[in-house]
Amino acid sequence: MKQLTGIEILEVRWVPTEGVWTVWFEVAYPGETYCRSEVRLFPSAVGEGDGGIEGTREGLLENRVARVARDHLVTVLQEEGRPVSVVIGVDAGGREVLERSFPT
Repeated sequence: MKQLTGIEILEVRWVPTEGVWTVWFEVAYPGETYCRSEVRLFPSAVGEGDGGIEGTREGLLENRVARVARDHLVTVLQEEGRPVSVVIGVDAGGREVLERSFPT
């Protein structure tokens, strides 16, 4: 696999109309190659019943969502073996790559 030189979380957002957490990342590779990816997590993938949590626990939940999303993204990127932008859907049953594109 081409070595990742960095991975940054751009945004974590609960999307109530879709019932998913969406996390956007920017991944850096050697040679100043950057790829943006999106991970869509259903609440079952992070162990929450309905997803939207209010109050003081929200920050903790967003941190857990970001960690779970990052773990799934890194696994997919390792399987790809080259720079790629992906959209991944994740639920309790596993993950699925919904879209992929490669830099030119």
